[in-house]
Amino acid sequence: MMSPELVRDLSSQLQTFELYAPVAAIICGMDKDGAHIYVARNSQIENRDWIGFAAIGAGDWHSNSQFMLAKHTREKLFLKQWC
Repeated sequence: MMSPELVRDLSSQLQTFELYAPVAAIICGMDKDGAHIYVARNSQIENRDWIGFAAIGAGDWHSNSQFMLAKHTREKLFLKQWC
């Protein structure tokens, strides 16, 4: 059993912890208007519908450049190449 003092101290540290590394997420979904792509980076949200792709993380620059080199657009059809 942990002491109440330790629990209070750990709880306080967790509640006041500051994250120094950037945080990013890709949020996507569909509605009556079609597919939507958003990229959330820290406190900013960017709509990527107009471009049709998104990447995050350490390799996002490389991934985005590969999409561009492949001339990917939101109008390009998705083909199941593995079937």
